[in-house]
Amino acid sequence: MRIFYISIVFALLTGVVRGADGPTDPAAAERGKIDSIEHQIIGFLIHKQMGSYGPAACYAQDALQRSKKIGYTHGIALALACEAAIKGHGNDQFVLAEKLARESLDWFGRTDDKYGITLAYYTLGFSLFAQSHFDEAVHYFQLARKEAR
Repeated sequence: MRIFYISIVFALLTGVVRGADGPTDPAAAERGKIDSIEHQIIGFLIHKQMGSYGPAACYAQDALQRSKKIGYTHGIALALACEAAIKGHGNDQFVLAEKLARESLDWFGRTDDKYGITLAYYTLGFSLFAQSHFDEAVHYFQLARKEAR
């Protein structure tokens, strides 16, 4: 009888350990990869570790394509915010940065996860400021500051 109980406990523990290896849902695994890519891009942008913005732009494009493929709303929003930051800060394409930041904010409006929305607000404010739309830029800078607190 004791061997029977030990066998059941062993079988249960084996199942728990196998389940803890990682997500069994392929979409969850893909979301994890996308989040990792986006965190790397944000790290590059914050610490300005790139000599050129090219590699980050490729990563952002990859994250955007992967997010669209699985319908990951937060991934799309954050990838667009990263692309907007790269276009605005790295390439001085302020009109395109404004468009991408606005689209990013639209996607952030569809999800409860607001991680990264500060980047979208700040990039939108920066691109508007660069285009001499000062009043609107100040509004988005204030929103970025409010979200960052």
